[in-house]
Formats: sequence, structure tokens, C-alpha cells
Amino acid sequence: MVVTSLKTVGLDELRPLMPSDSEPEGATAKALRKVLGPKARIIWRGAELDLYARDQADIPESLRRMLVRTTPDAVVQPQSTEDVANVVSAAYDLGIPITPRGAASFPLGGSVPTMGGIVVDLSALRRVLAVDKERIVADVEAGVRWSTLQEVLRGDGLALRTYPSSWFSTIGGWVATGGYGINSLKFGHLSRNVQALQVVTPTGGMEWVDERHPDFKLYFGTEGQLGLVTRVVLKVRLPPKASEPLLVQFAEGRDAFAYAKELLASASPTHVLYFDPHRMHTFNRLMEAPFLREAHSLLIHTENGVGAKEAMEVAASRGASVAPRHHGSYLWRERFFPLKPKRLGPGILGCELTFDHATAPAAFERWHAMAAKAGLDPELEAHFIDGGRVLGLCTWLTDPRQTRAFTLHAALSVRMALAGIRLGGIPYGTGIWQAPLMPDRFGKEYARTLREEKRRRDPKGLLNPGKFFGIKSRYGNVLGLAMSPRMAKLGMALAGPMIPRLARRAYKPPKEHGDTLDRSRLECSACGACIPGGGAAPEGRARQPGGRAVDVPVHPLRRVRAGVPERAPARRGIRRARGDRRAAVRRPEGPRGRVLEAGPGLRGVPAAPRGGHGPARALHVPGADRGRAARRAAKEGIE
Repeated sequence: MVVTSLKTVGLDELRPLMPSDSEPEGATAKALRKVLGPKARIIWRGAELDLYARDQADIPESLRRMLVRTTPDAVVQPQSTEDVANVVSAAYDLGIPITPRGAASFPLGGSVPTMGGIVVDLSALRRVLAVDKERIVADVEAGVRWSTLQEVLRGDGLALRTYPSSWFSTIGGWVATGGYGINSLKFGHLSRNVQALQVVTPTGGMEWVDERHPDFKLYFGTEGQLGLVTRVVLKVRLPPKASEPLLVQFAEGRDAFAYAKELLASASPTHVLYFDPHRMHTFNRLMEAPFLREAHSLLIHTENGVGAKEAMEVAASRGASVAPRHHGSYLWRERFFPLKPKRLGPGILGCELTFDHATAPAAFERWHAMAAKAGLDPELEAHFIDGGRVLGLCTWLTDPRQTRAFTLHAALSVRMALAGIRLGGIPYGTGIWQAPLMPDRFGKEYARTLREEKRRRDPKGLLNPGKFFGIKSRYGNVLGLAMSPRMAKLGMALAGPMIPRLARRAYKPPKEHGDTLDRSRLECSACGACIPGGGAAPEGRARQPGGRAVDVPVHPLRRVRAGVPERAPARRGIRRARGDRRAAVRRPEGPRGRVLEAGPGLRGVPAAPRGGHGPARALHVPGADRGRAARRAAKEGIE
């Protein structure tokens, strides 16, 4: 048996976070330090805690204020599963709520606290522990990013089977939330691609469950309600010898879905993506050129030539047009950046459900009509997955600064999800904002089983509380009652017909995105693309037993802390950001980890400052990742 063991060094050498003069260590942080020791990586300062009070989504402030407390009392960045178990055990004994968090790329509030307490930042668990070339599996900690694992596997002549479009999200996070993504058509749901999980229970115990264990499936998609996944044994594969994306286009959406159904009956492509003309138009807007034909499009990805011939033959028989090869290659490499349109908004909202092939076209037509009635220009996209289903997404641009319109657009998202459910759709996530749809997602019987497991495993209700099974707010149980499955559907049935008309009146397409810093805040999609190795843990190097070091991949865009590039000495005055002719202005005496002022065209995103002592701010040049990200995807060997 050939096993490559990898260890990311650097975490153990970090000095502990030191309290500032103005903010002494709080009671929760002190309790954690007693459990974990003086070198524990704990965050308690207000400005840093605020970064953990949200996830990737923009949420109407009116709804956010209704929650009890989204800012945690402390954040712990554990260095081992034992650390996680000790924290959870201590919190359970003290009655302190625990919220698990990875990269926070799932936009439904699953990683956002609702009652303060402790956030366990699992993205700090970022070691690739072993790669077994004979069993073709990888043993990884839950905080490892998919992009990082692919880089390590490529060095060992292996590749991922399936992975999310959130390329910089964590492996444990995808276990807890979704599970359908790229290559799910061929390899199925993530649960079919995992051999075993290590889990910390709600009371602080540790257990291993493999794919034959009766509790195995309980940890997929339950968003940390029944336990914290800290380690994953992931099935991987030999990389394909060749791969090719093919872009086939149609005049009508139903023709595209009929073609896909015929193709999948006769061939086995690895992945199939659908884009409507509005989504294709957005690709052109982002490139500032009419590069792509704006039609109903299917992006078909084949490997080793399997399915390519059939795809061309079926396309010819149906009179479809086949786009130039480089068009398909471009769209395939853009699969990692589904939120890039947000910079045009400067906000984005939507809904996401799975449908049968037969009902998906009708659902998409219904979604488009509902959004258009509200004065919006919706974009439709679908991933074809196993079991004869598609994962459908409808998104539209909005403006979080227009509070009334933004709240109505968020309500429209719920209304569209309910319309999709009536057409046989199944919600893809739960979190806070889709808690009323939890029985529709899992089915009433399995939802009842999950509730019973929650009561049995977590009798105090301290693990990720105030969401998923029921919402709690600062106004007692008013919000929870209003967002119970029955009341939410009743309220939407009564008020829903008015939402499109009110939204059309309230929304004014913005001409400007505000000043530079405001634009930076709004346009950032928090995808993690510009954060080397992740924002919670420092950069590191993986070492193999022979002493050979493997660099953790670094995004080509340099980070800037207080206006100073990560690997450059501080200079006074003005320093230019690479990839933009305009300058980022810094004040050297400013607070550590804070960007004081940025030149036009720069975006602020969370990042890890040097040494890994908590999140800071970084600068990202819009558009600069367009070509570099595509080249990086190609370099990683996952075309």
C-alpha cells in the first residue's frame, strides 16, 4: 500500500492572539483558554467578531435585526479534532451555544450565530493528512479547501471525483450543506463519494462513521445540527487523459432540455450545464464584449472522448448549433465563479431547487414570469445531476442599499421557492432563511426523524441553534411562529400576489455603486478566491516524509494588509496594486489589518494577515482574476 502523508506546518508555531489595551479578554474567551491552553487561537475583539456575524449572503437589515444576536462572544480556531471536542464539551456544560463555520460560502445563514455564543472556525483544520494511492482515497481535515486538495492530488497523479462550484469552500462545509455540484451527473451526491467521517457529537464526544453505518447519512445536509464533521475520508480517482467541453445552443429552452434527455439516454458525459439567454448575456457584460451567442445553451463536459461523438450526432439530428470550441472552454473555466455577476448589481438574490427533467422547463418558465412581473431580469442556470434530476438556480441583480426593494426581493425568493415546490421541486438548503421549507426539503417522515435525533443527541439545543428546525428571535417566538412551515406558506399565499407589484415600484436600478469603499463592500461576493489557503488559517507548506515540501496554492493576486503587499516591506506614501493602474492609498500608522482608503476599482475582501492572527482586509482588483483564474484552473489539471 502506497500512502503519502502530508502535514501542513506553521499552526503550532503561531503565538497566541494577545489582547489589545482597549479590549480585555472576555469571559467566554477566558473560559476557552482554560480548556485549550494559553496558545489557543481565540478571537474576542469586536471588529474581528463582526466578520463572523454574516455569511456570503446579503440579508435585509430588518430581518437581521430580528435575530437575537448574530455577533458571537468568541471565535475559536481549533488545531485538532480534540480541540473541537474539548470546546464543544465545555460549552455544553456551561450552556453556551456553538455555531460551526467553514468558509461561510453557503448563503442561507447556516454558519451565522443567532444567540451569540462561540463560533468554532473549522477552516483552521486545513491539513491533508494522507493520500492513499492504492485505495484511491484522501484523508483530510474538514477545513481543507477543495482548491487546495486538488493541488495536492495533482502532485500524486490523482484527481477529485466531484466538487462544488464554490471552489474555495471547505470539504466539511459541503458535507454539512449541499452535496451536488460539478460532476454529480457521473459520480452522484457527495455522500456517495465519501468513505468515512469523523464527527464531534453535540456533547463533546468523538466518533467515526463509515458509509455502512446507519448514522452516516444524518451528517449530510443537516448543517451541523447533529454533530461537527472534523475529518473526511474522501474517494478520489485517476485523472482523465483528456477532457473537452462542448457548447450546444438552441432557440428554445424546452428544446435544450429535450436534447439533454436524449443525450443522457445514449451517452455518459461527466457534466451538463444549462444557461438561459439572460445568463449568456451576463457573461458578455462581464467581458464587455459580445463574445458568446445569447441563446439557450448546454455546456457538455466529456472525458476521454466518452459521449463526445453522441453529443455531436444528437445535436445534428435536432438542428442545434455547436459553438466554437473556445467558447465552451471559457464557460467551463468560469464554473468556479457563479457569483461574479454580483459586481453588476451590486447585489444578487435568487432561489435554488432540484427538479425532475420533465418538470424543470415549466418551473424555469414560471420563475422567469414571476421575476419579470417584479421588474427584474432573471438568469436561469441548471446542473444536471444523477437520478434524472437537475439542480436549478434562478438569480437576479438587486441593490442592498435600497432597503424596501431589497426586502421585497428577498420575499420574492421565498415565493418563487414555494412555486417551485408546487411543481415538484425540492429546496437545496435550509439554514435560517429557508427553515420553513425544511419538511419540503427532506420529506415529512425524514424531517420527523431528524427532529427526534436532534432531541436525543442535543437535548439542550446548543448546537447551531435558532435555525433549521425552527427560528428564534429577540421578540420571543414571534419570528419562529411567522416562519413556521404552515404560517410562512399561509402568509405568502395572502401577501405573495402583492410582492411583484410593490417590488417593481420600490426598485430603482442604480446608476452608481457609491464611493470606492462602499463599492468594494457591496461588490465582493466573499467567494474566497483572493484568499491564499483560506482566511481563517495562515499560509503553510505541506511536507512529505522524505522532506519534500509542497506549497499550499496561492492565488495569483497579492494580498494587501493596511495597503502593504504581504511579502513586501512597508513604504510610505502610495503603492500601486498589481493589475490596476490606480493606486491604493495607505496610512502607515493606521491600525493593523485595516485598509484605510482604496483607489477606484478596488474591492475589499476578508483575508488572513501575516502570522494568521485573525481576519483582516485585502484588496482585490476587479477583472484581474478573469484570465488568471482560468489559467489556474487549467494548471490544476481539472479542465
